[in-house]
Amino acid sequence: GFAIDAVARATGFHRDMIATGIDFIFSAVTADGLQRLAGAEHSARATVPGAVFYALAGNVPGQGIPAIARALVAGSIAIVRDSERQPVITAAFRETLRRHEPALAAMVIPVAWSHRSGDRALESAVIKAAARVELYGSDRTVTDLAARYRTDASGICELHGARVSAGLVPAG
Repeated sequence: GFAIDAVARATGFHRDMIATGIDFIFSAVTADGLQRLAGAEHSARATVPGAVFYALAGNVPGQGIPAIARALVAGSIAIVRDSERQPVITAAFRETLRRHEPALAAMVIPVAWSHRSGDRALESAVIKAAARVELYGSDRTVTDLAARYRTDASGICELHGARVSAGLVPAG
């Protein structure tokens, strides 16, 4: 409940929408779902990257959870830069992992910096350490970041830009 309330305050999204979205995200985290994910992740990658860096957008709360699960299933370290607007769900997930599987929680490394600060030292170090970089956000944001990261990173850079979603809200 705390994480849902915090995300609703931070994003301005309705609490029920956040709760439904979180339930949907975690509904895929089952034994069968993780086995399918492991098979897909291992067949898609010839080698397991040592670290994957995820830069997450703030308008899709919880989007880091499937990304973290993919990294952990593949035996990779997940370095996660959450949105400044919404760092709560990833932190809550990491805390849940810590309570049940401390070794897995230790493989999830949160990092923070402001893109507006102009200080690129930490950002550059993280990118150099990552074998794969996944960027989430608006098309403009991921394109701008990718241009900067591709000069630093020797690994793969995957872009996850804007998407269109639709919903149906029945009367009552």
